[in-house]
Amino acid sequence: MTRRLVILFTLIAGALVPAVAAVGAARASAPVACATVAPAGLRLAVDRDGAGGTLRWRVPAGHPPKLSFRVARDGAVVGQTSARQMRVSLAPSRAATITVTAVLRGARTRCHATVHVRGKGPAPAAVQGLSTTPHRGGRVTLSWEPPMPGAHPVRGYRLRRDGRTAMTLKHRSVTLRVPAHGTQRLQLAVLDTAGRVGPWSSTVTLKAGHVPPKPPVAPAASDVTDTAAALSWGRARAFGARIAGYRLVRDGRTVQTTKSTLAHLTGLPLAQSHTYRIVAVDTLGWTSEPSQSVKVTTGRRAPASPAV
Repeated sequence: MTRRLVILFTLIAGALVPAVAAVGAARASAPVACATVAPAGLRLAVDRDGAGGTLRWRVPAGHPPKLSFRVARDGAVVGQTSARQMRVSLAPSRAATITVTAVLRGARTRCHATVHVRGKGPAPAAVQGLSTTPHRGGRVTLSWEPPMPGAHPVRGYRLRRDGRTAMTLKHRSVTLRVPAHGTQRLQLAVLDTAGRVGPWSSTVTLKAGHVPPKPPVAPAASDVTDTAAALSWGRARAFGARIAGYRLVRDGRTVQTTKSTLAHLTGLPLAQSHTYRIVAVDTLGWTSEPSQSVKVTTGRRAPASPAV
C-alpha cells in the first residue's frame, strides 16, 4: 500500500512540475507593450566643461509600477534608476552612444531609446584684455587680446548689448557709436567651431562725453630674483568715474589684475627678460593707454655646492 502511494505521488509531481514550469515560462516570456514603458525624448544637457552632462527622458503616462531604467554608454552599463534623469560622463571631443532601457519588476525589457552625442570639450575661455579707444565723432573702438587655446578653434565673437546678443564678429575689434543719451552696456564672449560660447567678459559701459583714464605713471621693478619680482607704479587719474583696477600686460597679454599699485610676480622662468606695461581700468570699463614699459630680467639660479 505504501509503495503504491509513493508511486502515485511521484506520478502527480512529475505531471505538476512541467505544468508549473510552463506557466512560469509563459509569464516570463509574456511580451511587454513598449508603448507603456519605453523611454522617449532623450536629451543630454552637456556641462560647460564638456566632460559630462545630465541625461533626461520621458515616460508614457499610466506606466506600470516598479519601472526603472538602465543606462548604458557604448554598450557598458553606467547605472540604473527609477528617476527620469541620470548624470553621464563623456570623453572630450569623442562620440558616444547612450541607450536607456526599461526594466520592469527587475527584468530587462526590449524597450529602449538611443541618443548619439559627442563630448564637446571645455568651453572657450573668457575674453581678456578688453580695451577702449575713443575717436572723434562719438565713436569708440573695442579691442581685445587673442583668446587662450581651447578644445576647438575660434569661429568668432558674440557682442551683447544691454543683455541681448547684438552681433557676431570675426575679428578682435569693433567700432561702435556712443549713444547720444543714456548708456549702453557691452560684453563679449568667444564662439568656437563646436558652437560653444564662453563666459561673458567684464562690462564696458558706453556713455556720451566719457573720457578714459590717464595711464599709470613711473612703473618700476624691484626685488627681482631668479623666479620672482615686484612691480609698482603711480596711481592713474580718472575722469567721470573711479579707477577700478590695473592690468599687468606682459609681452602683449594680460597676466594679472590688481586693485593696488603694487603687484608681486611669482613663478617666473629663470634667466629670461620680459617687458611689462600697466593699464588702468575705470568703473565703466574704459581703459587707459598702456604705461611706459618696464623690463624685468630674472637671474640664473646658482648651482648647488657639492657636499663636503
